[in-house]
Amino acid sequence: MILLFSGILFVSVFIGRVCLTTCLLKRRGKDGAYRCGVLVIGNTNTPEENSGYSSIALRHGIYIRRVVSLGEMNDVVRMVSQGEVDCVMMSNTAMNSQGILSSLNRLYSLDVSIFVSPDDRALIMGLVRYDNVIAEPLVDLACLELPDKVVALKRFMDIIASFIGLVICLPVMAVLSCAIKIQSSGPVIYSQERIGFRKRPFMLFKLRSMRMDAESAGPSLTVTNDERVTPVGRFMRKYRLDEIPNLWNVMKGEMSIVGPRPERQYYIDQIIKQAPHYTLIHQVRPGLTSWGMVKYGYACDVSGMVERLKYDILYLRNMSLSLDLRIIYHTLFTVIRGEGK
Repeated sequence: MILLFSGILFVSVFIGRVCLTTCLLKRRGKDGAYRCGVLVIGNTNTPEENSGYSSIALRHGIYIRRVVSLGEMNDVVRMVSQGEVDCVMMSNTAMNSQGILSSLNRLYSLDVSIFVSPDDRALIMGLVRYDNVIAEPLVDLACLELPDKVVALKRFMDIIASFIGLVICLPVMAVLSCAIKIQSSGPVIYSQERIGFRKRPFMLFKLRSMRMDAESAGPSLTVTNDERVTPVGRFMRKYRLDEIPNLWNVMKGEMSIVGPRPERQYYIDQIIKQAPHYTLIHQVRPGLTSWGMVKYGYACDVSGMVERLKYDILYLRNMSLSLDLRIIYHTLFTVIRGEGK
């Protein structure tokens, strides 16, 4: 049985590897380099730097399609949008230029890999995490994914926590549902479209804390002493009880216990105008709570959302299970103290 299983496993893996290698070989050019379409952003007047990236490309079997400067960002955006390049490589000269932040922000919105070669300062400060001892130590600024085993464990914990939470909170939801029906007409559960993992829209479920005509004039955020909030809704928001149905979104895999809070497309469009790097948070599942919610709390306007974003980006750069547990710990104290809005 063991030999039979080993044989089946070998054949299935071998066929998959052959298919993958065949697809890659079809992309090879006459010079033996893969047609990956790598675009280098650097100093076009520095041949030494360009030759350095050419040697990197040769070792990795990739093809540098073109070398441009930061002043040619319009051409870069056009080439990436039209699918002429698969990834972008930033030289050290470009990274030290004055307009690098605005250029990176434009690239973030295009969902393209942005590779940089870490300098000595980044290496000494321990800002680079890299485990490939063969390939060139290039860092992808647009990639914030956790290792597969951590992602699997995080998802397992989300399922267990959401199931236990729903079971414990069912009596609380029943009492709150009766109070909502008594105080105002309309459905108990309120659903709203949010943008989640990999920019996929999903319906977020909450206990209704406002009147049914709360957004008759269009999308609007909750402010202090908002008249649209019902008395029971004010109590639920204070202790974040209105977010109990979010556990069902976690159970379905649309959300996680810890992660950046999801927003509506209406506000995302406004946030991106001020902070284009907001698109980075769509690389992970949105969460019930986040570092931004712990440190900043609810945002009453777009400026507050942008301010809270820095904590979400900080979380993405330091994601770990231990950090998630600490965020949950501080969130529980926030709920117990009734500091919600």
